[in-house]
Amino acid sequence: MNVTTIIFAHGDAIETINRHLPIWKAYTDNLLIVSPKDNPCSIEGIDCLSIGQRQHHGPHTLKRHLFAMKAALGYNSDFYVFLEYDAIMLKKPEPRSIIQGNLFNERVFFERQEEWMKKGSCFLDFPWIFPADKLKEFVDRVELDPNDGVAHDIWMIRKLMELNMSVHNLLGLVPSAPNGTGEGYSQNSFDDVDKIKNVVHQVKNGAYALHGIKTRDVLIQILEAANKTHLLYE
Repeated sequence: MNVTTIIFAHGDAIETINRHLPIWKAYTDNLLIVSPKDNPCSIEGIDCLSIGQRQHHGPHTLKRHLFAMKAALGYNSDFYVFLEYDAIMLKKPEPRSIIQGNLFNERVFFERQEEWMKKGSCFLDFPWIFPADKLKEFVDRVELDPNDGVAHDIWMIRKLMELNMSVHNLLGLVPSAPNGTGEGYSQNSFDDVDKIKNVVHQVKNGAYALHGIKTRDVLIQILEAANKTHLLYE
């Protein structure tokens, strides 16, 4: 199974990127980093592309993400894994035939609750895992509104619902994700003791698709929980 991993990054995050680089490389066959032109990330020996302006949410970010998805198809892979710079995979993705990700408030998506979707009550956090045929279908069919200022995780799940594409929820072990499988865990950041204890617990119970890791201390605890400290960047 050939995997291409695409990292959404920016130059200011280079310390975190360098910490996560050995992990990304361990579980992919191709690695591409995509960043804004006005805050680029360039690493020797790694494919790096820069486009557009830096923006947390909004049309520049969405344009860059769609550009990255199209660029990823230049690699002949079976699966494409999209991550932010603070996300990691602790194994290659499961070879499922549908899109996978950390889907929050899944009922809005699975029950096609359009009003709640419009309110931004559902979002697909990283990783975004696409089989090759589904990624090609998505980029061929999706339309990008140049005035769309919504967050990318909300934008993604809205578009998947519009296109009637299926999603496997990697989240789990929480009441809001009864269909989740406990393979993923995501936070904006692990910035307090309870959050860190929770992610360590999730990893010990099999979670491998993680988002929100911004410090070395948290990464060490996660790798220790996964018995993968050999992947720690010195």
